[in-house]
Amino acid sequence: MVFAGAVLASAQSSPPAKCVAIGAPKPTTSFTYRYADTSGAVEYANRWEQLTPAGSRLLTTRLSPGPGQTTYVSQHRVVDDVFVLDGSTAAGTDPGGPFNNSMTYAPGAIGDPAFRACEGKTWTIAAVSATSKSARGSFSTKTDPGEMKIIGIHESMTVPAGTFDTVHYMKTMNSGRGQVVDEFWKSIEHGVTVRRNSRQPGSVASEMLIGIK
Repeated sequence: MVFAGAVLASAQSSPPAKCVAIGAPKPTTSFTYRYADTSGAVEYANRWEQLTPAGSRLLTTRLSPGPGQTTYVSQHRVVDDVFVLDGSTAAGTDPGGPFNNSMTYAPGAIGDPAFRACEGKTWTIAAVSATSKSARGSFSTKTDPGEMKIIGIHESMTVPAGTFDTVHYMKTMNSGRGQVVDEFWKSIEHGVTVRRNSRQPGSVASEMLIGIK
């Protein structure tokens, strides 16, 4: 469940030799994750009701430590084998009550590799304008610049949900507080992340797929 705030600025000019097609999650399949950082752990289930080159609809149900459900709807494009996010909305409930907010990006924010990944391919990421709107008001900010790179394809990754054939990629972002590195392994069959490691100044986090049904 990743919507990174950065725009696709340019891509590697020489085409890599090894590429693979990435599947899309089925709307009848639920993926359960465990996210952990220094503050504790959360478990939740994701179900992609829709994922196309033009947009997505994701239902997230928090399983612990407390109940809550959020529907994320995005509008995106596929450009040079990555999702470029134009906008998204999030609506749902949490212990504090119902909420509804939106985010728009100009000219567009990189998400993840889309339906095709090529080993060694690199994208330069430039800062873009991000505007958030909610019941508390509206504000705009600049996202962080950085880089995304496909480290490898057909990498085997074992997590509690099983062993998966994956695309391994990394995002390195340069924030005002220091470098932020997110490393992903995405299932080629299912089209979802099965593991993510995150490192930033003062904290580390991990996210793993623990069940599919």
